Formats: sequence, structure tokens, C-alpha cells
Amino acid sequence: MFHPELKALGEFQQNHRSFYEWVGQNNTFDLVVPCYSSGRKELRKGENHIFLTTDGLIECPNTNFYNSVEVFNTFNGLSNLDGVKRLLEVIEKNNVRDSTTIISWKVTTKDSATLPSDI
Repeated sequence: MFHPELKALGEFQQNHRSFYEWVGQNNTFDLVVPCYSSGRKELRKGENHIFLTTDGLIECPNTNFYNSVEVFNTFNGLSNLDGVKRLLEVIEKNNVRDSTTIISWKVTTKDSATLPSDI
């Protein structure tokens, strides 16, 4: 989840990579007992950018998309669609080794989020 308030705190990645949870040729959602991670996050006031990707993006050679800040920075000054296109162009140019899925959307909320008590 990308948001200026979280960026100011140096917080970009809200979850972590989980091995053995895939959607693709091997799909752990379709198992007898589906296997997937889930979570809930409070959205911040204003525009929230929710971004999910597979390891094809973060493991692409000659890129530093393993660093969430670099993914976030790719969207600077671009629409959501153009930011996703830019990411796909970069990994294609760098001979991405694995299939890559990107889900990206932005949602705006007017409600204030929880703040630490010391602010």
C-alpha cells in the first residue's frame, strides 16, 4: 500500500512474500484446502495506492524492484495505468525470467486513519 503518510514513515511494504502460495499454472487457491495469505489494512485519508505483484517483478534481473520504494517511485507523475505499463516495459527490456502479475488500483477515502498517540 502506497500513501504519502506511510512514505514519510518509510513504510512501503505491508506484507511479505509467502512461498508455496501461487496463482498460475500451479494455483493454490484451487486446492482441496485453499492456501493463501490475507490481511486487512486501515486505509489512510486521501488517495491510497494498493499494489500487488508476483515475484516475476521483484526478481527481474538488472532492476531493483525488490525494493518497494522503487516500485512506488515508478508511479510518480503517472496514472495508475501508465505506471503499470512502465513497470512491464522495464521488466520486458531486462529479460524478466518469470511470469509477472500486477494488480494495482487507487482508492480515495475521506475518513481519517488511526494515528499514534504521540503525534
